[in-house]
Amino acid sequence: MGPSYFKRTFGLSGAEVAAYTPLIGAAAFIGLIGGGFLADRLLRRGILAARVHVTVWSFLAGGVVLGAALLTTSLPVAIRCCLSVRC
Repeated sequence: MGPSYFKRTFGLSGAEVAAYTPLIGAAAFIGLIGGGFLADRLLRRGILAARVHVTVWSFLAGGVVLGAALLTTSLPVAIRCCLSVRC
């Protein structure tokens, strides 16, 4: 789900889409760091497959949120979902 999705679905201009792009990048960075901290914490607790667990649950949750983003016709909901899923 990239800039063309927001242009096509919500009729945004290139400048409007460009304003949202840094937010999506920042959310991806925060999710990446947060997932790493969570995996490290689980490893310290003795869960040897912590990195696998965090990866699998992230992909599953991301799929659900991405599905919601693609099915909505509300721009604020789509942006919130996109920020959650790190698309």
